[in-house]
Amino acid sequence: MKAFLFCAGEGRRFRPLTDQIPKPAIPFLTLPLGLYPLFWMKQFGFSEIGINLFHLPKKVQNAFHLYSGKLPPLKYFLEEKLLGSGGGLKNAESFFNTESDFFICNGDSVFFPDKENQIKDAFHFHQTSKAMATLLVIRHPEVGTKFGAIWTDQNKNIVGFGKDRPAVATEAFHYIGAAWMNSKILEGVGPGHQNLFEDLMSKHPPEKLKIMEVSGLWFETGNEADYLQGTENSLQLLASGQLNNLTEKKFLESALDYFAPNWELKKSANKTLLLGPKAKCSLDQVENFAVVCADITVPENIPLDRAIILKNNFSNKLKISGIKN
Repeated sequence: MKAFLFCAGEGRRFRPLTDQIPKPAIPFLTLPLGLYPLFWMKQFGFSEIGINLFHLPKKVQNAFHLYSGKLPPLKYFLEEKLLGSGGGLKNAESFFNTESDFFICNGDSVFFPDKENQIKDAFHFHQTSKAMATLLVIRHPEVGTKFGAIWTDQNKNIVGFGKDRPAVATEAFHYIGAAWMNSKILEGVGPGHQNLFEDLMSKHPPEKLKIMEVSGLWFETGNEADYLQGTENSLQLLASGQLNNLTEKKFLESALDYFAPNWELKKSANKTLLLGPKAKCSLDQVENFAVVCADITVPENIPLDRAIILKNNFSNKLKISGIKN
């Protein structure tokens, strides 16, 4: 069984960082963002994963190549122009020609499940309901305001997308960027730019478009402010000794153990420091939180405050806040 990871986007809301680093390659807790959905897919056991590329394609490939021995086989599909989510799938249609169904996920989706086998459970529901598409969703307080919604009727059929509530909608859910698709959804779709929701799914009746509510912790990483907040919340999860969210914490720890052995967490009552393998920094240098990626040594005279250090590049002695590349 195959899966597909969307990695072609330009990450415009995260500029100027994404002018240099493609979104799936941006480190989140020292690992490229794209490794988190890939780790989740690996747990399911997909035989091969397709990945579409457009923006800084070599940098995406290089980021994943570092971990190639720990991932399923990856097959890349380069787009000469940005094709959108639906067009990206259509461009890779030959990849799915032996599959009746396949799984898709956004390359910047950060979701820590609180139950095992949720992809498997969603697949069983998808097959049983004979759906063309089954979107994995959560409940979120900002759905329909900050985020566009997946609107459903009383039978949990999808009746709309976006911030405007359709008249027949009874509930709103947040799409976590993952779904099961029937391969027939690509039939009759022409080449060029296509949107997964507006161009592919909207052609099918509501009873063929389903949701599967999943549970866990999802973090928005679309811009620097949300990325930093997601980092802080994730560090609090790692540092927590409470019984809440134990499964989500285990998932995150397992991903770090698998891809970055010898990572280290230092903490005190009011600050947290995450170090990638062979990274060096003192907790005394930190205010609030900091993440230092692998092989980086932070000079002792440089304080860090809500900082993410991506490179060994310290040209001055000023306090570092935000993302340092």
